[in-house]
Amino acid sequence: VPAFEGVVNSLREQVASLMWQLVVTHAELPKHLQALKDYFLMEKGNFYQVFLTEARPLMQVVPPQALRGKPSPEAEMAALFSQAAQRTGCDEDPHFANLTLFMRDPQDWDSLSLRYRASWPLGLILTPAVLGKYQQMFRFLWRLRRVRAELDHAHLNLSARGGSGSGRRNAGAGGVEVPPQVWHLRQQMLHLVCNLQIYVHVDVLETQQRILRDKITSAENFLDCSEYLNTFLDTMIMQSFLDIASISSMLDGIVQLITKYTASVEEAQREMAAMTGDGDGDGQYPPASLSLFARLQEDFQRRCTMLFTVLKSTKLSVKARAPHLHQFLLRLNFNHYMSNQALASAALI
Repeated sequence: VPAFEGVVNSLREQVASLMWQLVVTHAELPKHLQALKDYFLMEKGNFYQVFLTEARPLMQVVPPQALRGKPSPEAEMAALFSQAAQRTGCDEDPHFANLTLFMRDPQDWDSLSLRYRASWPLGLILTPAVLGKYQQMFRFLWRLRRVRAELDHAHLNLSARGGSGSGRRNAGAGGVEVPPQVWHLRQQMLHLVCNLQIYVHVDVLETQQRILRDKITSAENFLDCSEYLNTFLDTMIMQSFLDIASISSMLDGIVQLITKYTASVEEAQREMAAMTGDGDGDGQYPPASLSLFARLQEDFQRRCTMLFTVLKSTKLSVKARAPHLHQFLLRLNFNHYMSNQALASAALI
């Protein structure tokens, strides 16, 4: 029996070595991993910036139901996706043709996702389960990038109405002054989103991608490659906190709140345009909007304080769980802002 097991193990090692040559060398696995990083993990930031700019007018309304003779929202987004690739030169990337854009929920723009065609023998390592983890990261990064773009657009709207938060009136906009608290809320939201993006893209994705690249290069058989890739994906998801339902729910609630804020800025702009256009404006921000922004401010601070408190927990501070979490919390807590908010909230309880 020991001799038979030795023969089996020897054959297994030989087959794994041949499969490694087939997948890594002949099928050029590293190039496909780079393509997955470029598009699923949004390494090509210029491409997604163009895509978001082109798709923004379409995403300002709830996706309509597809009608006979008219393209579906998914088809329209796919056309814009291809158009952005042409404008940025990504269409010349031979691996771009492997991508297919689709919507998991035809009534939700945030459900946008990608498929990747992994032909044989790549399908041996880029399995549906592996690509599913890439899709999970893409949906998370897509929501962050989209809400960041909306905050940037809100800045343009606010600047057109009332300078840059200085309280000065803008004569070209009818002399309507944007209250400082509206500016401050946008800045607080941008601070959180930007630092979360830096943490995920730099501290997590770039670090883990470098580790994966080194391990794939030094691997000697197919089984090692498969193990390294799965470890990379699991670590990436774990350090992005997507495996913790409570934190994912908190982040989801914050993203929805920011979306509500940016939509409210748009609505306030339309109201002010109507008032100044009719000559009925009194140079004041709409009172209903001010009340809404006050509630959004309170809700945002509460949610951020809760997120900060959970991320500081001893369980998450374990180095193996999130080795770069400390840097993220330091950036988030610049000038002790989050700590002071947490203390203020605790005093109210």
